[in-house]
Amino acid sequence: MDVEEIKPPGKAVDLNDKQKSILAEVVKKRSAIWDAKDPDYKKKAVENWMDVADEFEQRSGSKYAHQDLQKAWKSITTYHSTVKNKVKSASGVAAKDNK
Repeated sequence: MDVEEIKPPGKAVDLNDKQKSILAEVVKKRSAIWDAKDPDYKKKAVENWMDVADEFEQRSGSKYAHQDLQKAWKSITTYHSTVKNKVKSASGVAAKDNK
């Protein structure tokens, strides 16, 4: 298996913005990955992530192992949650100061 990038263990691959968008679109189609109400949630995790890797390669032209894309997705969602919480907490401070 050829992979696009060799990286240290535990570190997510560095995707560009276009690749991140493609990954988001591909993951969005597979609710079993992210929706706890889906009957296949976590049951077919490896199979779903392998499908994500295949479709990601077809759409982006870049090949990564499914584990690497899973780590990249986790990194993206963690970053998004962190930013969202900072904005929420910052707006709460401003709202209190205005009263």
